[in-house]
Amino acid sequence: MPIHSIKIGNFKGIADTVTIPIKPITIFIGENSSGKSTVLHALAALSQTVSLPNDTRALILDDEFAYVHLGRFIDVIHSRKYTDTMTLGVNVGKHQIRRGKDASNDVEAVEVEIEGTYEFKSTKRTQDISVSNGEVKAGDDIYKIRKSLAGISVENVAQKTITRGTAGSVLRDRVLPPPRKHGFDFVAYNLAQRAIVQALKNTFYLGPFRQSPRRSYPTRGATPRQVGPEGEATIPLLANEVVQSKSRPHIHQIAAWLAAMKLGSKLEISRVAASDLFHKHPIAV
Repeated sequence: MPIHSIKIGNFKGIADTVTIPIKPITIFIGENSSGKSTVLHALAALSQTVSLPNDTRALILDDEFAYVHLGRFIDVIHSRKYTDTMTLGVNVGKHQIRRGKDASNDVEAVEVEIEGTYEFKSTKRTQDISVSNGEVKAGDDIYKIRKSLAGISVENVAQKTITRGTAGSVLRDRVLPPPRKHGFDFVAYNLAQRAIVQALKNTFYLGPFRQSPRRSYPTRGATPRQVGPEGEATIPLLANEVVQSKSRPHIHQIAAWLAAMKLGSKLEISRVAASDLFHKHPIAV
């Protein structure tokens, strides 16, 4: 399911917390430094936080493998104060979830709208970012997230029950354990978090600059999930399609767009001898 809207507050060019609709399509037009890239960077930061493997950081602003490099917490918080928090969140539309003590098939599924909002703060000395507060809504079910000594605590507002988890489990699809003193399991919360994480994993960032053309492109034996922020994985993606598919739909689609823009009539991707290197050959009109 696509992301319906994003919530941003005290992040880069946006001071007050605002909700910006995204679906079905949103185009930003404005002067430089008016906040256009702020929305894209907010989505990219959330997406790379859930997508980079084996990571428990609450929010990833910069990393060797990050889609976008935003620097430190103090570089992106609008107020430029370590004592303040910034807010990021998404609405991922309606999903079917199961309520009850487990998610077994005998529990009735209901369709609810899911939204997650998270407040982040940072230490001044180490620049470690943590979730200070948050809220996840799954229809009428509301869960409050708070920082605790053990990591985080999540409270089901209606049931008045609390469970605890580690700080790295907020923007992850890890299952929180049920409260020890109550029978209610946080099924709706866990399923809502999984829906949010999956929507963010399906969000891909394409930056304003492209990688310079190469003479040849390695495939490295695996199909990339996306073209990359600079389009660096475009040819490896197409090369894998050459190897794996006879119909090669994406190559034909790209060739059709090249022809429509009068840039070329054909696109060929060919292997260099028996190696894992590939050449691209756009054929001129």
